[in-house]
Amino acid sequence: MFRVFSPAGCLLLCLLSAGIASATFRPDRLDPRFAAYKLNAWQHYDLRGAESASVKPWAVEPQLRWTNEGSDAVLTGSLQLDTGFSADFQLVGTSRDDGMLWLGSTKERDTWTGRLQRGLIRYRSQHFTLRMGRDYLSRETGSISELGLSREQSGADFLEYVLSTTSGNLQLQVSAAKLHAIDRPSSFQRWLGVHRLEWRPGAGRNRFALGDYILYTGQNRGFDLAYFNPFNPFFSLNFEGYTWKEEVPDSSATTHADFDNNMLFAEFELWWPADPGRVQRHEFRSYGELLVDEFQIDEEDAAVMDNVWGATLGFEHRLHNLAYARSLRTQVEVSYCSHWLYNHPGWETDWFNRGRPLGNQEGADCLEYHVCLQWWPRAEAPFLGPNSYLELALSYLRKGNLEVGDPWLPDATTDEGLLTGPESGSLDLSLRLQHQVFCCKGEGLRRSLLPAVMWWLEPSQSWTRAAGGDRWEDRSELSCGIMLQWEIYAN
Repeated sequence: MFRVFSPAGCLLLCLLSAGIASATFRPDRLDPRFAAYKLNAWQHYDLRGAESASVKPWAVEPQLRWTNEGSDAVLTGSLQLDTGFSADFQLVGTSRDDGMLWLGSTKERDTWTGRLQRGLIRYRSQHFTLRMGRDYLSRETGSISELGLSREQSGADFLEYVLSTTSGNLQLQVSAAKLHAIDRPSSFQRWLGVHRLEWRPGAGRNRFALGDYILYTGQNRGFDLAYFNPFNPFFSLNFEGYTWKEEVPDSSATTHADFDNNMLFAEFELWWPADPGRVQRHEFRSYGELLVDEFQIDEEDAAVMDNVWGATLGFEHRLHNLAYARSLRTQVEVSYCSHWLYNHPGWETDWFNRGRPLGNQEGADCLEYHVCLQWWPRAEAPFLGPNSYLELALSYLRKGNLEVGDPWLPDATTDEGLLTGPESGSLDLSLRLQHQVFCCKGEGLRRSLLPAVMWWLEPSQSWTRAAGGDRWEDRSELSCGIMLQWEIYAN
């Protein structure tokens, strides 16, 4: 159901469609993989491009957005000090029907839901970085399906420090985040710990990373220093017998002796050419992620439960300076999550937060294929201009019958086959056109009062098959919207 724009809004949309004004459009600053209706699109969209990339003493950026799904308002601000300290905040409000789930909020007033998604202070020096407050937990990996921590998560309160070498090629990140508490049977506290060691050989874009996650819970359990120690791999503490033991109401589907859900991960990203300063007509990128939840070493454990893991492998080709395109990108990716990935027998240790999966948004027990074609046209391109962007995306999903949060039944993992049956499936095809039509240049009040504007249209077609069925149901949708962004800053 479409919402009707006001007459002024319709007039503005007609002016935008005519493309009266022009703008400076930087595709490297506006990554269209994160569609405008996604949760943390505000984290990635910067309509003003390179001019906003420079460090300013302070800046405030209000954003307004109208779509067929509702209205959104965002206020983002930053403060930079010469001493190495900085601060950021981001307030998000929405009138979407699913606003509470979208933001991870629990209250609604007059159809509006709001939440502080970012609010943190940061100190940075050559070898040490400290971040404290609330922020999105995901790290940008450039993949479509993120297995460890998805970018579709709402902000969480956290404490993080990063140790790095003089060259910056080797970095160790240690994080602790407070997840949403569960009032069952009383205040069950939930925490997330992250260790991440990243190595970048040379000065290029290639990188390799190893690390582990741990989600630990307990009745009134507080922040655990043992999991904030950079020299304590999480899995090694289990071998030491370090585990939280507590009596909770009995449940036939829950084991109460283990309140710590630990997973290992590895990532890689390889570029050719590796040096970002080399201008090439062709660029190639390969990337991957491996997530290991359970790995059975001896035959006795393997007879009870299978290995539990997930993996993503992708390839991207970028072609620049074509006749009608400044850049043409093709991305292909396959992702797999095995039985019981993210699930755990411990009390409230499943891999979710505020009603949404922490990792892959499709959950466990699934196989995904993605193909994405992105086109940034030149001024000579027919019907489009240098401020436009076009994306064609195709996704296919095979889904088993296990979900994040399902009761722990290890016997189900002994089913033969890639996924647990009966399977369901979906095929999605979408075409996205977006256009940035105005970006005020200049300084001072003139720059601040006139906004940067972007509109988009996204028709999509999907086919779904119910679990165990052989009939495909089709559905057509059209998403559209407009976004305005101001910037008030100090020179």
